[in-house]
Amino acid sequence: MGYHLYADNFYTSVTLFKDLFAQGVPATGTILESRRDFRANLKNSKQWAKRKVRGTMQWDRDPPCLVLQWLDNKVVTNHH
Repeated sequence: MGYHLYADNFYTSVTLFKDLFAQGVPATGTILESRRDFRANLKNSKQWAKRKVRGTMQWDRDPPCLVLQWLDNKVVTNHH
């Protein structure tokens, strides 16, 4: 109680974060597109990023999770 877990892309997966949420542990972390349960509509981020300006975002809500991608120097994907 009172904790929030932060993880890098090595430990982050959609299944893990859903399980943590079910246990009452909120978590945030970057996630790799190559993960088995990664949202299909957010894959191919390099193609999506073409001709977009820095700061452009897209997201997908899969309750209780939110997956957010934004364009920095390269595409960053965050799972919450």
